[in-house]
Amino acid sequence: MAERDHERPRRYHRGMTPRSWAATGHSTRRKATLLALVTAAAAVTLAGCGGSSASSSSSAASPAASSPAAGTGVATTAPSASGPVEQGPTVTANGVTVSGPKGQAPIITVTKGEPVPTAEVKKDVYLGDGKVMKPGGSGTFQYSGVLFSDGSAFDSSWQRGEPISFSLNQVIPGWQQGIPGMKEGGRRLLIVPPALAYGSSNIPGIPPNSTLVFVVDLVKVL
Repeated sequence: MAERDHERPRRYHRGMTPRSWAATGHSTRRKATLLALVTAAAAVTLAGCGGSSASSSSSAASPAASSPAAGTGVATTAPSASGPVEQGPTVTANGVTVSGPKGQAPIITVTKGEPVPTAEVKKDVYLGDGKVMKPGGSGTFQYSGVLFSDGSAFDSSWQRGEPISFSLNQVIPGWQQGIPGMKEGGRRLLIVPPALAYGSSNIPGIPPNSTLVFVVDLVKVL
């Protein structure tokens, strides 16, 4: 079944290729990562029953952010914006620090050498004041994803320039468990162990058995 970038995602069923969430012009690496959110969730369900530019490319691309330099931490950078902005709080959990203005791409700094958490870590960077996301609900999100091991960025809706909408039933268990309870306008840090992410799967930009860091903004509950 051919992919059509403009179509909305459908639930993944055995024998059917998940359709891309990405809009026309997004890189193949971005598409692969977003498709992996659906595919990994489907794989977990089946197992339980029984198992940087935004240009098109035919091969997997490197992470969106440049490779991290040696040191105590690495950071993703938020794009500049005109006009006054409200500075958000700085929050740290398990060696991961999130900072930056509200409503803009977060700055994520990962301290290398920190013990890898064995359970999912979730911590609100700041709270929203809108509707509450319920388990299995649908929403519109902005997010950034980096590796816990060294802070290398592997995906970012901010870099693509637009949020993405989907159901929590379509994504990895780490999001299914970590997002409910958020309110519209809020930002949350998730540190997701491999068992709740992609496990031993080989995902572009994500080595097998990687612990992942996501900073998620809930834009709207659908």
